[in-house]
Amino acid sequence: MSEETTNEMQEPVEEPKELTEEEKADQARREQRGASIAVGRMLTWYLLKNVAAFQEAALALTNGRKLYLMAYKDIEHRIPRILPNERGEILAAAKAAIGGLAENQDKNDELEKVINLADMDAVWNQLHEFVVSIASGSVSTAFTGTELKFTLEASLGWLDKVNVEHDKWEDFDSKHTHEALEQARRDRGIPLPVGINWELGAKNELPRSQTLVFYGWAPAVQWVLDEIAANALAFEDGFLYNVVRLSRNAIVDDKHIVPRYVKLSKTTWSDCCRSNTSWPQLFASSVLPKLVDPPDVVMIDDLSLAGESLSLIGSSRPRCAGSAHKRFRQWGNAMGCAVIAGLPMESNEPVAIDTPDWDQLRTFATPRLVRAVEDGENYRIVIGNNVSEFGVPKSVLESYGSQLVTNMDFETEEG
Repeated sequence: MSEETTNEMQEPVEEPKELTEEEKADQARREQRGASIAVGRMLTWYLLKNVAAFQEAALALTNGRKLYLMAYKDIEHRIPRILPNERGEILAAAKAAIGGLAENQDKNDELEKVINLADMDAVWNQLHEFVVSIASGSVSTAFTGTELKFTLEASLGWLDKVNVEHDKWEDFDSKHTHEALEQARRDRGIPLPVGINWELGAKNELPRSQTLVFYGWAPAVQWVLDEIAANALAFEDGFLYNVVRLSRNAIVDDKHIVPRYVKLSKTTWSDCCRSNTSWPQLFASSVLPKLVDPPDVVMIDDLSLAGESLSLIGSSRPRCAGSAHKRFRQWGNAMGCAVIAGLPMESNEPVAIDTPDWDQLRTFATPRLVRAVEDGENYRIVIGNNVSEFGVPKSVLESYGSQLVTNMDFETEEG
């Protein structure tokens, strides 16, 4: 390609446009204004840092602004605290006061029409703006330094009084906000991946005032509890659930546990319901410091282990579980915490629970049988009376092993 062709392909370079006299003058004014602002800031910095008179004046400006904001906050927070019946009384008094100044009845009739036409909710919601605007307008009235000093002394007395009131308001609001949030937490059920109600289409959640006990073949019961814990931790409804798990394992691997999931090893919590205070004390020392919020559900892998020493030697595991549940339930009611437990058994056969040993659990908890039905390479986990079924590979279920069942004697009438 020749040099001539290359030059033809290049775009022509525009020559700088010469400014008009007016544009030059405008540019000069902008540069001068920028320089003036920079110098003004420099002088301000020096005066406020080094000259006492300016420091004192600046402090007065700052304090005056703080006093204004304090008064604005007082008015803004005071108006919503006027009760509905008090608002009616204030409106009637204001109407009577203004009506008394009216020259004739027509003025009073006109005032009545205006009041009836007004959106009173909007009026009360915006009233603090009216008050501040009208009160601030009085600043334009001439005053002397002596008058200002007198009013400031009066304002200091007002400030002492409202400081006390504002502290009470903040305590009250904080307390009631906390109470409202806590009540909302307690009203929210625990989401379950399995059906616990017999009604068709019933919502799968457990109220915090109730206890759910899964009993049956140990590996199947353990699988169900693991699914419930995983579901509660992963559930997304704008609320994060806090789970406390009393694990079947002697050693707990907490490497992948989130702050909302606290697990205790079997050696830590076994027989934790031997007295009225043993579980609350264990919770306070070993669980509470690890939680970011109050517990929403406590899960016990083997409820009978929590009450080993509650019953006489030789008592059945359902009796021990029932005695332990009584104390877990009392604690759960106080904490706003649901209780979900397992009662694992060695057999995969159905269990009769219409015996005296099961009275406590039948009466005060919701027992649900868990069965595992062989289905080729899988098990069908059946909850209750076929309320829910899940397909689980045999290898997964059998990996739990039979070590789930404790060494406690299990009476023949239940097995």
